[in-house]
Amino acid sequence: MRLGDGPYGHVRVQNRMVGAAVREARLLCGLNGDQLAGLLGWSPAKVSRVESGARACSAEDLARCLGMVGAAPDVFERAVHVHRQVDSDVLVHRHAPGWPDAVWTLGRCESSASVIVAYEPSRVPALLQTEAYARAVIGDDDPVQVEARMARQRRMYERSGLALEVLVPEAVLRVVVGGRAAMEEQLMQLLLLSHRDEFDIRVVSAPGVLLGGPFTLMEHRAYPPVVHVELEAASVLLDAPEIVRAYRARLRRLRAAAVGRQRSREVLLEIADGYGVRAVERIGAPESA
Repeated sequence: MRLGDGPYGHVRVQNRMVGAAVREARLLCGLNGDQLAGLLGWSPAKVSRVESGARACSAEDLARCLGMVGAAPDVFERAVHVHRQVDSDVLVHRHAPGWPDAVWTLGRCESSASVIVAYEPSRVPALLQTEAYARAVIGDDDPVQVEARMARQRRMYERSGLALEVLVPEAVLRVVVGGRAAMEEQLMQLLLLSHRDEFDIRVVSAPGVLLGGPFTLMEHRAYPPVVHVELEAASVLLDAPEIVRAYRARLRRLRAAAVGRQRSREVLLEIADGYGVRAVERIGAPESA
């Protein structure tokens, strides 16, 4: 089976997220699929296909499903918001405090991915940020989002069979975020993670390369690939084949501009040493500079 070829063909990310909301609400109320099917007057196969995203769910059926399982208001609103976009080429979540809907949707895509490729032109990608770095990027006024980011990382580290590829511009690693101690910790974490066989962390050092904006490409064995793009005020998920092809072309250019794994480790160590205590003493700068 090629990546992206599932048992149901091209399953839109919107239908997958609607189905995930129904399934999680059903499990929370303690029903199995057959029991929900009996309450709705459906076949168990229909419930299964709705929950997998293989079958589009009407607004009326979605309301019946969520009402039958007593879904919480926030779950109901999230599912309806996604359902309204089922005919769109993109799935958009506006950023509310803590980004609950965006984080939920992204987490469901990540949890089923077999390959995740992340690129950020202005910061370390979220999946590899230390807590101190994440707090400096997000701000102290949104601890919920910081914890959600750390939780995403914990789930990723605990998974088996996931391949992660991260491409980081060298210039990003030389920008102080959260203080010199926080940067040293961040660089050392990247260095340690780079020794995991399933993690491919490479530094993009080629000068003058037009690298474009941030994106995360998630490949799935049972579903089509999905691209996640984080904007200033919203998060966007895209799965149209022509859009995915465009991002794969960008990925090829980024890989061509990146140095190899061993040289990337050497660059990480060199920059981390520059943030260390000895380097601070040498240049006479305060630790928080």
